[in-house]
This record gives sequence, structure tokens and C-alpha cells, in this order.
Amino acid sequence: MSNLVSGDTVTVAVLGEIASRFEYADSDHKKAAIDKMNNAIYAETDLDELEAIAKSYSVDGD
Repeated sequence: MSNLVSGDTVTVAVLGEIASRFEYADSDHKKAAIDKMNNAIYAETDLDELEAIAKSYSVDGD
């Protein structure tokens, strides 16, 4: 199930909160996850998709 929101509502704080749900090998991996999530923000953005991106950079990632 998607969790669509307006891209204008996805702030740096929101990205940080999503990233903080996961553990990363180091701060570079966390920064890369936030950068990738930032690049995935569109007019309509799926928060579940952003969470999947963050997870993919985590130690538990795919």
C-alpha cells in the first residue's frame, strides 16, 4: 500500500526521520541514503518508497 504525499511536504527533517529508522555501516552510508531519498522526491512522493531506499543502504538492506 502506498503512502503518497505532496513532495513539498517532504523536508530534510522527514528524510532524517526515515533514515533514523535503520542502522548504517557508517555516516557515509546514511548520507548516501538521504541523498538518494532526496533525489526521489517528486510532486507526489511515496513515503514507503523513500523508506525502501533508506533500508537498501542500511546494514539490513537487500
